[in-house]
Amino acid sequence: MFLAGRFIMGMGSNISNATCPLLITEVAHPRHRGRVTTIYNTVWYVGAILAAWTTFGTLNHVVGDLSWRLPVGLQCAMPGIQLLALWMLPESPRWLIAKGKYAKAKTILTKYHGNGTETDFVNWEFSEISQTIELEESVAASSGWYELVRTPGNRKRCLLIILTAIFSQCSGNGLVSYYLSSVLNTIGITNPSNQAAINGGLTIWCWLVSLGCAFLVDRVGRRVLFLIAGVGMLIAFSIWTACSAVYAKTGDSGAGSAVLAMIFLFYGAAGFAWPGLTVSYTVEILPFKIRAKGLTLCFVGTSLAGIFNQYVNPIGLEALAWKFYLVYIVVLVLECLAIYFLYVETRGPTLEEIAVLFDGPDANVAGTTVPMEHKRSVEATDDKA
Repeated sequence: MFLAGRFIMGMGSNISNATCPLLITEVAHPRHRGRVTTIYNTVWYVGAILAAWTTFGTLNHVVGDLSWRLPVGLQCAMPGIQLLALWMLPESPRWLIAKGKYAKAKTILTKYHGNGTETDFVNWEFSEISQTIELEESVAASSGWYELVRTPGNRKRCLLIILTAIFSQCSGNGLVSYYLSSVLNTIGITNPSNQAAINGGLTIWCWLVSLGCAFLVDRVGRRVLFLIAGVGMLIAFSIWTACSAVYAKTGDSGAGSAVLAMIFLFYGAAGFAWPGLTVSYTVEILPFKIRAKGLTLCFVGTSLAGIFNQYVNPIGLEALAWKFYLVYIVVLVLECLAIYFLYVETRGPTLEEIAVLFDGPDANVAGTTVPMEHKRSVEATDDKA
């Protein structure tokens, strides 16, 4: 029964994860798309904060069955809230257009992108989306999975998606996400209550940093944030490794405290990109026809990377202790190089026009130039950001 429950919960969670960012990206106004979609994945930390501090409270102040029933009940309440809120959500205008429901799509665009008024921008956007989807349908060889690798542009998209999925899970962050207790044990912090408090504080710190950085995606750019995260994580993790080595050899409490500080700095650096951009960057580089399939590829990659975290990290930590961290220093160096040489900046263009960055002259983008009123509104928003 327990395993069946875990299976159903996991299936429901993955379905939600695979649909929510698609809907947000395709409904959001182009001016807000990057920030809103990036914020979506950072809100994961809100749940982590609730979970961390609930377990901290039940660990220290609750006895008996309530100590586990309360956290479980809280987990059950969250999907219930989501289920009720679903009835207030609009459908994706791009999906409606793809299904021939043009009037409904126009209504949604008018409501959310024109504040209820059918402006020139709404008409232009509707025209660009309609013509682009029609063009994608006419030139695509098939609607199957082969479409992900059929063209050079799609192959580059898949490479970036796979790299993003791996780096988001296997940059050293998995050590703390899955085995914080084991990491803290290596620096002498063994009290369960202290470990739970550190975990709770770390989740709050991670959310604040990642939420703040989500507002920079249109100001600074995606590629720059990825680079800041990669280089920052490399520096923090290298110091973390060195301090762990000192503590293992000398038992110096100062070195142990430095490791704890580096864990917080490491996650602060990671917050510049990985919590939010892992999903938002993936969905925005994909054209409509393969957007859902590409996001699925991302989640498959993160799941496989998660298997590595769950089954390889504990073996490495037990066998090598701090020396196992050297593996992740190598990964972080490769990560920084991949971001610098391969990642494409997507700041600026509309969701349809991003295709030009990958497919060049062969991009399946139709429509006319963006209305001047929209350009001015975007520039004004960027200046205020």
